[in-house]
Amino acid sequence: FVLERSHGAVILGHYSAAYRILDLAVFFAVTVTTPLIPILSREIVHSRAAALARAQLFVQATCALALPAAIIVPTIATELVTLVFGAPYAPAAAPLSILVWNVLLVLVALIGTAVNLANGEVNHAYWVAPGGALVAAGLNAWLVPRYGAVGAAWAALGTQAAMVAGSHYYTFARFGNIYEPRAWRRIGACCALLVVVLFSLQPLVGHLWAAAAALPVYGAVALKTGTLPLGMLWRTLIEARAARRRPAA
Repeated sequence: FVLERSHGAVILGHYSAAYRILDLAVFFAVTVTTPLIPILSREIVHSRAAALARAQLFVQATCALALPAAIIVPTIATELVTLVFGAPYAPAAAPLSILVWNVLLVLVALIGTAVNLANGEVNHAYWVAPGGALVAAGLNAWLVPRYGAVGAAWAALGTQAAMVAGSHYYTFARFGNIYEPRAWRRIGACCALLVVVLFSLQPLVGHLWAAAAALPVYGAVALKTGTLPLGMLWRTLIEARAARRRPAA
């Protein structure tokens, strides 16, 4: 509403186009994190340490998948938007480059919420949603009139960051640290390698080919070092599906 009123329908269309490209990623985030709730609920009863270890692996896997996308998408945002919506929507690349980081925060927020619910913690809901609404209102009123679609993207990112902080306060206080330090050192090293390969190749082969070459390098190193535990993600989804069928049997 603020964006359309202050900058018109065209700018709103650019922002909406950027958001629409990321809809699939958000759907994937919800699909992947939802099975975590019943699994953690059972594990917390028997072993909080085991439940914490699973949550840490889940955070590690999802962030190891999302971080490279957040790094690469801004380098190919113009080509991506043009491919999906056509050249008139090329200005949507600017908000897309910011909103892709919002997907990472959405993933982290969903995992934190799943952990809180599995742990029987619901107080976070009383604070996070109203707090997020206040932050969103303030940031949109400040940034959108000045910076248009880019300001709206930064407002969305800031709002999501505030909601993650609120939710994670309860996660850390009532459950534990879901960010395992050694895993994050490996993720950081793999992302640093990705950045080096990506920006080293760009002057030689261009943005698209550099991204196409850097991503497999990241994937290979992440899988080799155990930074990307895809097997654990797959087993969790299979376990959740089996648990849903068990009562019917």
